[in-house]
Amino acid sequence: MIVAAEEFRIMLLGARGSGKSSTGNTVLRCNAFQSDMQLSRVTQFCERATGNINGRPVAIIDTPGLNRISRTEREVTREILKLLMYFFCFLPLSKIIVFIVG
Repeated sequence: MIVAAEEFRIMLLGARGSGKSSTGNTVLRCNAFQSDMQLSRVTQFCERATGNINGRPVAIIDTPGLNRISRTEREVTREILKLLMYFFCFLPLSKIIVFIVG
C-alpha cells in the first residue's frame, strides 16, 4: 500500500520588499508568486502555491508586507492571524514552518 506524503507548509512573513515572494519562488523552483526588485508592494493578500520537493508535496503561503501598505496594518494582521489560527487548529504543528524574511 502506498501512503501519500503529507503536505509540508511554509508561511513567509516579513517587511515589504524583503523578498518573501522571491523566496517562495526559489523554494518551489518556479514563478508562482509575482515579485519585483523594487521596494513597492506586490503581494496584497495572502497567496498559496504548491509544488513538489524531493517527491514531497509543499505549500508556500506568501503574505503581504508588514509595513507601510495601502491596506491598514490591522487588516493585514487580521488576515495573517486567521491563517495562523487555521494552521494551528487544523494541522499538525510539525508540518508548519514560518520564515521571517528580511
